[in-house]
Amino acid sequence: MVNPENQNTPRPRGNKWLALVILILPVLIFISFVVGEVISQNRKEARRVQEEIQKRLDAIRAAGQPVTAQDLAKRYPDPPPEHDAALLLKPALAELSLPDDLSDLPFFGRYLPRSAPLGETTQVKMRGLLGANAPSFALVPWDELKGAWVGSGYSDGLSNVTAGPIKGLDRLPRLLCWNAMLQAEDKHTREAVASLQHALILGSTLKFDMEIHYLIRASVQMWVCKTLEHILNHTTLSDTDLRLLRTDLEMTNVGATKEFMTDELCYGLFRAEALRNKSTLPAFFGNDAAAANNTQFLDQDLLAYLRWYEHISSTLDLPVSNAIADLKSIESEREKARKKEKNSFLRFLVKPHTSLLAEDEPNVCRYFVSEVKTVALVRACRCALAIERWRYAHGDQAPDSLAMLVPDYFPAIPRDPFDDQPLRYKKLAQGYVVYSIGPDFIDDGGKEEPADAKESDHYDITFTIERSDPPR
Repeated sequence: MVNPENQNTPRPRGNKWLALVILILPVLIFISFVVGEVISQNRKEARRVQEEIQKRLDAIRAAGQPVTAQDLAKRYPDPPPEHDAALLLKPALAELSLPDDLSDLPFFGRYLPRSAPLGETTQVKMRGLLGANAPSFALVPWDELKGAWVGSGYSDGLSNVTAGPIKGLDRLPRLLCWNAMLQAEDKHTREAVASLQHALILGSTLKFDMEIHYLIRASVQMWVCKTLEHILNHTTLSDTDLRLLRTDLEMTNVGATKEFMTDELCYGLFRAEALRNKSTLPAFFGNDAAAANNTQFLDQDLLAYLRWYEHISSTLDLPVSNAIADLKSIESEREKARKKEKNSFLRFLVKPHTSLLAEDEPNVCRYFVSEVKTVALVRACRCALAIERWRYAHGDQAPDSLAMLVPDYFPAIPRDPFDDQPLRYKKLAQGYVVYSIGPDFIDDGGKEEPADAKESDHYDITFTIERSDPPR
């Protein structure tokens, strides 16, 4: 018979804890296994990322491309004092004085008319500013500048990279183009040509070793071409002057974007090392400099950067039409990834990090299209200078085709850099137009770019002469 007292006897508490442990232990073991596996996989992935980074860097070094400031210093040595354009130009640029707002004048904001004369008000203002800066022009040692260049300071490391006398070098060539226009207006054509040659000398002091150097040099070539188009629509130049200018216009080949992208890799690696070590980035690196101490560095960012760089580099070796299409695709995917990261709710849960493909990285497609457009304009301009020489020798009659310029005025018809076909040419009622089909890859029959052109507009890269006066 069961004792009633035994029926109410509670079970030992130890049995409950044992049961609980037996129940929880498998869960803990499973969690530990999962955590351990995650840690192991993360370590494997980290090693894989580091190995791939090293493999890609070794391949870049094996190809002879620069990866450090020391490599850049060998590639682009700083000039000795006697050839240092920054030192040679320093007295002249110190005397240069211009108001901040010049947006109503050519090359500072106003579109330069091809055939229309400069307005009287515009001429008066230009002449006044040129007169005020005559002391600056007088201090430029033109002969010494030939063969001189602006250094970048790579020998001191990327922390001390210098932009050079950029503001002055950005303004002085524009004043020289003004002077050329006004000298031509006054029928002083030799002085006009000398001013354009001086502008080109200033541009040539900027090597393709920095993005800003390239942009200014390309701008100088463009300003000179546009000035020549304006001048040749109002007067004629001698055969000697036409020949000299054609020789001085240098930007005739595509390759500058690839050149400064090679240097961009060094900046990216320098930035990665600084972010990894929590070093303070110099102001040269813009927004990253301020954000470096508040962000973390991820090896995945560096790997993504190297992949992007290699993709860009190989794309720039393609024919221009393919390169532009691929670069647009790369930029589009990059923009999508940037928006996705910006809108992700996870960014509020983790410490932010700075990608090496941040918004201040160069838009390579835009630079490349700009470069090819400049090359196209320079080639069209040089072709027009050859046509003017032909007209000078043939009673102001334009040739029926560009083939008539070969071989006396050109060894071969210049190619359109956009499709590698000969530049297009069309005779007009009182002149002609030489043109490239431009970045839309559509032949619009020599349609001139309007002053308010939009990216979606169709037009060609043109050099048009409609002068009716016979040569002097």
